[in-house]
Amino acid sequence: MLKYDDVKHVDLVDLDPLVLDAAKNFRSLAALNQYSLYDSRVTVHPQDAVDFLASNRSPYHIIIVDFPDPTDQTISDLYTTEFYSLLKRSLADDGVFVCQSNSPEDTPIVFWSIGKTIESAGFETLSYHTIIPSFGDWGFHIGTRRPISWRNKRVQVPCRTLPANLKKLFHFPHKILSKKTLAIVNSKKNSILHKIFKKENLYV
Repeated sequence: MLKYDDVKHVDLVDLDPLVLDAAKNFRSLAALNQYSLYDSRVTVHPQDAVDFLASNRSPYHIIIVDFPDPTDQTISDLYTTEFYSLLKRSLADDGVFVCQSNSPEDTPIVFWSIGKTIESAGFETLSYHTIIPSFGDWGFHIGTRRPISWRNKRVQVPCRTLPANLKKLFHFPHKILSKKTLAIVNSKKNSILHKIFKKENLYV
């Protein structure tokens, strides 16, 4: 995001202060993130994302959600209608947010369930996937308050992981699309995304 000159401020929220310290002060890690935590536009908040959003009163034009995979109940509780409803309070009327949503190839039901859960909080969604180095084919959902289209959009800064033709991002093969009908809405009362994740990954 810092590649864009018109970005004035970034709030980075992460629960683990040790991770933040390593990202800033371990030379090899800092080099990987291009020393972004030294950028004067970045403010670091070592706290829980839910707590941060609950106390936030400033609308954001862009929110990027990069939670861990829903491997257990605690993380599954983050990918819920309640969380996305809380996030909505912090999103400007013309704002956009994107959520990492696991691999549509390896965990398609998890992928579509995250999208369906985002929609349950009143968002319009746009689903896409791309090849991420060291991760493989990875999926994301864009959420907005208004209908969204990617028509004629272009990436204006260098990016290693996006194709020249962005339309490819929004195409899913039939074997992935066919799993969309199995998607569920994940909520605090019915937090089962971790169970689906384990089943799709053949966890015991």
